[in-house]
Amino acid sequence: MSNLQETIDLASLGLGEYEGNETVIEVVNDLKIFFNNPTSCLCSTDNCYEKIGFINFFKRCFEIRGLEKNELDIFVKAQLMAMQIKDNEN
Repeated sequence: MSNLQETIDLASLGLGEYEGNETVIEVVNDLKIFFNNPTSCLCSTDNCYEKIGFINFFKRCFEIRGLEKNELDIFVKAQLMAMQIKDNEN
C-alpha cells in the first residue's frame, strides 16, 4: 500500500472500485494538489471542479495521460482553436 493511498479516500470520490490501483491514486493525488493550489487554477469561479465534478476532471485527466505525444499535440491545438472561436463569437 502506498503512502498516497493512505491519505486519499477513493470511495468518497466515487472511485472505490479502484482501491489499490497506483495509477488512479497518482492521478487523484495530482488533481488534488492542482486544485488545492490557489495559483494553479486561474478561473474566476472558486472550486470550479466542484461545479463540473471531480469525477469528470479525473476521467479527462486519465484519458489525456494515455495519449501519445502526437495525439496530445492535436488535443491541445484543438482546445486552443475552440477557445479562439469562442472568443471571436463574443
